[in-house]
Amino acid sequence: MAADEANKAGYVYILVNSSLPGLVKIGLTRGTTKRRAAELSHHTGIPTPFVIAYEQLVADCSAVEKSLHERFANSRESARREFFRITPKEAIDGLQRAARFSPFVDDEDVTRIDVLPIFDARCRRWLRSDLVGLSYLQTPTLCALETTTQEDFRCSNFTIERMDLDFICYHEDGLFKPVIEPEENARRLVALDSYTLIMCFDFIDREVGGWLDERYHKDGDAPYSARASDATWQIRSS
Repeated sequence: MAADEANKAGYVYILVNSSLPGLVKIGLTRGTTKRRAAELSHHTGIPTPFVIAYEQLVADCSAVEKSLHERFANSRESARREFFRITPKEAIDGLQRAARFSPFVDDEDVTRIDVLPIFDARCRRWLRSDLVGLSYLQTPTLCALETTTQEDFRCSNFTIERMDLDFICYHEDGLFKPVIEPEENARRLVALDSYTLIMCFDFIDREVGGWLDERYHKDGDAPYSARASDATWQIRSS
């Protein structure tokens, strides 16, 4: 990736705050949205913290942010502030549409590892029916999971979402780090227990997720694989 292109890439985020009802904040960061939300919560003097409603990694975060600000200009509270009187759903829909024109694409600085076959072998019956792709991505500064879904297989429309993995910790230390070899990070991803998967990601079917959550809180553990002898969800629900 050329230096100027690398400087353009980043996250466009949507934040909400319970102290600011009816408002959403649309901004960008070339770091992590989690860190940016913490900075805003600490420095703005607002009594409650900002919560991430949605984030999207894009190739040109400034252009995507600008397009959203222009789209929702009539709902902007102040020209000097990034707050808009719209619903989170409106903001998320707008960001997803704008991001299609600025996809974060593969290049020499991105390592991509297809993990769908591993999860397919481990728990095919548990995966969302619209899931068509699942990849681990790593750059010199980022570890992410890319999920590709296709709601209608008769159409060629795909939804691609990428999630920064820096929020997943082990003993208060980040589990996924760019300084670690991509293959090792991918191994850590596919080795996550079932309960962690449903708490962190949404590629597990929602009904299965509810069943795994119930099993975890009842037994203190959840089946690791759909092949396990006690993984009876698919039998019970058929």
